[in-house]
Amino acid sequence: AFPLAAGLLSGYPAGANTVAQLYEQRRISLSEARKVLLFCNAPGPLFVLGTAGTTFFGSPALGYAMLLAVFVGTILTGISYRSIPTDSNNQMPVLPTQKKEPFSLLFSSAVKDALLTSAQIGGFLVCFCVLQEGLAQAGFFDLLSNALSFLPISPEFLQAFSGGLLEMTKGIHGVSLSPDSLRLRASAAVFLLSFGGFSIFGQILGVLRNVPISPFSLLSAKIRQAFFSVLVFQCFYFLAETQAQKAVPVFSTHTATAFPTLYGLLSVLLLCSLLLERQK
Repeated sequence: AFPLAAGLLSGYPAGANTVAQLYEQRRISLSEARKVLLFCNAPGPLFVLGTAGTTFFGSPALGYAMLLAVFVGTILTGISYRSIPTDSNNQMPVLPTQKKEPFSLLFSSAVKDALLTSAQIGGFLVCFCVLQEGLAQAGFFDLLSNALSFLPISPEFLQAFSGGLLEMTKGIHGVSLSPDSLRLRASAAVFLLSFGGFSIFGQILGVLRNVPISPFSLLSAKIRQAFFSVLVFQCFYFLAETQAQKAVPVFSTHTATAFPTLYGLLSVLLLCSLLLERQK
């Protein structure tokens, strides 16, 4: 449950990073780690609400609909994998009892891990942004849009969505600017948010360097999660459709770019539980 909560509240790749730590500490078995990794990764609420919903689409209401779709899609993905057996005693040797470390050392270690993870995320982001721009300059996306010109979508949408499969942030921004219908653009954004793009996929594999897991199983799980999220979004789109038509200034005092009080409390409780868990 803890990696799932971390993935939903903190975003990519917090869920995978938590699973890797639990497996390295031998608190979960390899089969348990492989199962949880299939559905514990999701975009953070701040990015979905503040960046995708409010900044790119100009609608906090649409951002909440996206966030709901992503969260429910993640849960449905986990339910769909419930039949995979797990063995709580699989590859879990008995380790000697570790002495409790002082809070100052735990805090220093947490800051160090956060900085290393942030540097890794930034590296993947830069690499895939450069790759996406290189393919665009080489005319790959133009060639792809010409080959798929029979589809009832604009070339701008197709190029942005294809690029988003590599790096989702630029892809979602490009999709939001395309001349297609709002429903199609928002649905594509939800797909990219749940799938994450190959940049996010690389970040997840990077934090799982000590966890033996098949990349293909993770990739298929992300695709399944993306389709579940889009289906859920179609069910809730009508709730935000009216508000989504109203453009909202990015830095308006009425936009929902800040966390609600409940989410803030959940974040504090999550941090406290992590520190307490490390002290045990």
